[in-house]
Amino acid sequence: MNESPDPFVERIADELKGVADNIDPPDELDGMIAARRAARRRRQNAGRVAIYALGCALVIGSVVWVRHVRNDTDTASPPEPVPTSDASQDASQATTATTAPVPTAVADPSGVPLAATSTTQPLPDPLDDLPEASSGDVSVNDPLPAQVDAVTDPVVAEAAVRYAYQHWILVDLDKNVRGQIVENGEQHADLMDTNFKAARNVIGSARIAVDAVTFTDAEHADVSFEVMFGGVRSSIFPDVLAGTALYQNGSWRIASRSLCLLAFNVGQGCSGQYPDSPSAPLALKLELVPAGFVWQGPAPANVLAVGGMGQWTNPTTSEQFVITATALAGVSTLTGQDAADLLDARAPVGDGALDITVGDRPGRGYQSGPNASLSYIRADNVIVQMGGNATLDQFIAMAASLQPTDELPPGVVVNSSVPSEPGD
Repeated sequence: MNESPDPFVERIADELKGVADNIDPPDELDGMIAARRAARRRRQNAGRVAIYALGCALVIGSVVWVRHVRNDTDTASPPEPVPTSDASQDASQATTATTAPVPTAVADPSGVPLAATSTTQPLPDPLDDLPEASSGDVSVNDPLPAQVDAVTDPVVAEAAVRYAYQHWILVDLDKNVRGQIVENGEQHADLMDTNFKAARNVIGSARIAVDAVTFTDAEHADVSFEVMFGGVRSSIFPDVLAGTALYQNGSWRIASRSLCLLAFNVGQGCSGQYPDSPSAPLALKLELVPAGFVWQGPAPANVLAVGGMGQWTNPTTSEQFVITATALAGVSTLTGQDAADLLDARAPVGDGALDITVGDRPGRGYQSGPNASLSYIRADNVIVQMGGNATLDQFIAMAASLQPTDELPPGVVVNSSVPSEPGD
């Protein structure tokens, strides 16, 4: 005689069967794997954001330095902290140099009065309680070394040059010390200090490694250096960089040329270092238009806004060319290799580019079959780029015909992705 089924066992069996019937093992497994992979990708992407943020640190370092060179009649306002991802903040907090007392003996060894020109107020420092950080042998507590010119003692002078390059980027370096290791820095010590601290989440991770110092005379030196992050060279600045230093007011300093070149390369002007540099025009007019080409913008014809782009097309042949114009205050001071290097970085025209001149202005040009491209630096602080269906000689002639004008086409929308500083 069969025993009657146990109701409890039957209920458990029915529930297990129901669970089994409602599960599609391959789909469930695929979903779990996909979710796991998505989570891993998110972690990897967060890491990439942190690495990229670190790569931008020197960029911000040069930018916060040149912010003090805006028009002195402008009212200063506190810069906002640079937004970063949680990952980049974590990376920054691990390496950021924090506020630490500077020995009294080095607070202002030159005795030069410091002129506070900023009306900004320092931002609250959320990291004040962290212990002092350093990178290798570099620390905000390093005393300013002895200062002599290169003829008096080249060994002592080299140590001072290296100190200037290695320490100016440290966020919490005493503001008076930073003022003495940047050209003309005493005038802007307060503003530099405020701007550096506002950008601490990114700039705190940057370090400078000096490769060599070569004195060219008693008060000037050439410096080769690298931008480092986490002990390796920056992917944003992958090459060895060339800078200069000078002996000014009794101390060795990073020359403004070096910092301005960094600023120019990331689209920032350097107006205050070149107060006599002319203001960029609002627009440029192309006086020499090749036969058959027609302006593709609003009236007035053949006028492109500085900070924007103009286009011309031949309706018969479908050929076309474009011209862009970017204002960077102070850029017209560049000549020779400095100008060529900047154009190659900011306005590349192709491998095999040649040095050219537009009038007496430095430029780079390239010809490839029926197409050419040209970039040059105008005397009014505008970088012009031209490209399309033309010969290089035609572009040089057209570039020479560009005339400044303040007559902007109505309704022109300047491309906001192109940095410009009209009126500096």
